[in-house]
Amino acid sequence: FLRYPDPVMRRLALNALYNIGDWETLKSVRHVDLSFCDVSNAEIQALYRCGKMIVLNMKHARITMNEDPFKSINLIGLMSLDISGVKTFNNTAVHSLTNLVSLTVLNLHGCTSVSDEGMVAMTQFKDLYDLNVSATSITDAGIEHVAQMVSLSKLSIRFLSLGDLALKHLVDADCFITHLF
Repeated sequence: FLRYPDPVMRRLALNALYNIGDWETLKSVRHVDLSFCDVSNAEIQALYRCGKMIVLNMKHARITMNEDPFKSINLIGLMSLDISGVKTFNNTAVHSLTNLVSLTVLNLHGCTSVSDEGMVAMTQFKDLYDLNVSATSITDAGIEHVAQMVSLSKLSIRFLSLGDLALKHLVDADCFITHLF
């Protein structure tokens, strides 16, 4: 069915698909949902062909990461990325996301391999206003980096072992957080 897609197709949901085929035909897709899919490095690299994509949902995708799969993805217009629940998503992968210059929403909930080291990269996101780092391995030191994000207004830090220092970082922050969960 993906061989000859409708040329005006804007949304593609491939939930729980185990083999992703020809991405070349998907140039006009704006929303891609790969939740619960098996995704390889080659398939992540093929995402760059979806040049108009603004939303990518990879919630609980089973990503095979033999190397840094996001390092050469150039999705200039990608605004929202949900990578929640992907256990193999790590600090190196977070650093590679910094080329996504239009990113405004990032969900890392349950990415337990993401720690304070990954939060160093967060300061490079100039337009990110919604960040979910719940149930990651971030500590007070990581929250210090998050607090430097001036555009951040919504932050979810549930299920983290944070102390008073993290709250002090957030209170003294340059950002204006209106929603803290």
